[in-house]
Amino acid sequence: MKQSPLCSFYFRVIVLLFIFTSSTMMLWAQEMSEKFAWTTQMFLKEQAEKIEQPKKRSRRAPEVELIEKMVKQKPQRLIASPDTIGGMAYISCFVHLKDLTDLSQLQSLGIKVEEIFDGLDFITALVPVRQLESLAAIDNVTRIRVAQMMSPMTDVARQKTNVDDLLTTSNDAMSLA
Repeated sequence: MKQSPLCSFYFRVIVLLFIFTSSTMMLWAQEMSEKFAWTTQMFLKEQAEKIEQPKKRSRRAPEVELIEKMVKQKPQRLIASPDTIGGMAYISCFVHLKDLTDLSQLQSLGIKVEEIFDGLDFITALVPVRQLESLAAIDNVTRIRVAQMMSPMTDVARQKTNVDDLLTTSNDAMSLA
């Protein structure tokens, strides 16, 4: 079966439009995400998923729901959770800036600056969750990184600090034995 020249022309136009649209969208997404570190991108995706999933009343047994929830649960949270302050959700962030002298734009968005690091050109701040994208739109902002969850690494602390040696050789430790 032979295709008409007109059909082949339209097919080429559609393919070119698809390629153009795809590349434009990718460039736009890259430009938007340049200011968002991976932690911030994960956080925003998580927030969008919460909004998209409407709460449903289930007719299943509570035990079944609990098991399903545990299976879906992430093993360990990597990014910080938002805190509610005065009825508004805030997230701890590292905000990298070109200029640290004028923070009025940040404060006008309701951002609570916690610490300013002059030599490193960034601040730590509590940012209202709904203002993250507005913060990224400010020219002075170069990068936004949502805080990561930290966990103590104390599996070798006693050895590194010689606590075991101290306890076994001290007079107090000897009197307890």
